[in-house]
Formats: sequence, structure tokens, C-alpha cells
Amino acid sequence: WVKAIDIKIGMIVQEPKISIESSDDIDLNKLILLGVLIGDGCLHGYEIKWTCYSEGLMAYVSNNMPYNLKVKQIIPNEYRISQIEGVKNNPYKKWLEEIGLWGKYSEEKFIPDIIFKQSNESTGIFLMSLFSTDGSFNPNGHTIAYTSRSERLCQDVKKLLRRLGVVSRVYTYYREGMF
Repeated sequence: WVKAIDIKIGMIVQEPKISIESSDDIDLNKLILLGVLIGDGCLHGYEIKWTCYSEGLMAYVSNNMPYNLKVKQIIPNEYRISQIEGVKNNPYKKWLEEIGLWGKYSEEKFIPDIIFKQSNESTGIFLMSLFSTDGSFNPNGHTIAYTSRSERLCQDVKKLLRRLGVVSRVYTYYREGMF
């Protein structure tokens, strides 16, 4: 470590990796679904909808669906997330309302505070699900990217990555309204 007064122009400054161990971790199935819904979900209207073009991701999410929910295809690549029979209201929709995400459009989405209180393992699972929707990987440039219309969401992703020791940056993409 170097004292702040001794930092010179051109020196690399690195933040310490923060490890959080949480006893309040969200069920992994809820985390997986939350990640894909923040990325490609329709979180307004009267039902939860999700767009998915990957058969592998669809199978992964279906196999990890919270116990009281089911996924049903509406039209090609569009799915409805609803409660199982015998459950009156969609408990996941209620939870999305409680954490402030229900009613948000793409440009308004964010990572709810409860995710910032998860353990590093749970945070990684959430980020894996989120990046499975609008993320990309360039093996030649050794870079990953996440694209969103919501600058707040991108800043939130940056904070979570920083907590895991991943240096990242947010910049405006070539198309207007993309970060």
C-alpha cells in the first residue's frame, strides 16, 4: 500500500476486494430468475413476461424455477412466469413490487438493495444470470460487456463487480440511449 500523498500520476490504484458473508441470502432459484428478468423481463402490466432466444438458458431457468412458479411459452421466444395452480396470486410479482422493480421499464431498471447484501457466492450467481441475458464475452480481448438502456443498472453492475474484485467501467455505447 502507498499513502495517498505519495500517489503519482500514472500509478495504478486498486480497490480492495470486499468479502461479504450473509446469513440473509436469497434462495438461489429466486436470484437466478431475478437476474434474467432484470435483463430480459417485462416487469409491468398484469403478468411477468420474459424474452429468451437461448434454448440452453431457457432450460437452465426452467430447471431452477422457484417451487411455486412455472414458466409457459406464449409465442416463440416469449414466456409467462406465473404461479402454480392452487396459489392465488403470483408471489414473485409481489416480491418484485416489494423490492421496487415491478412497474419498471428497461431504461428504469436497477439492481435492488437486497442484492448488495448477498454473499459473494450469491452475488456471482445473480450476475451470471444477468449476464446470460445482455452480456457478452470477447475471448481475444479478454473482456466482458453488459449492455442496457438503464445507466443506473450499469452503474449497479459496476458496483457489484467492484465488490468481487473486477475492475470495470461504464460508457455510452454507439447507439443513443445505450450504456
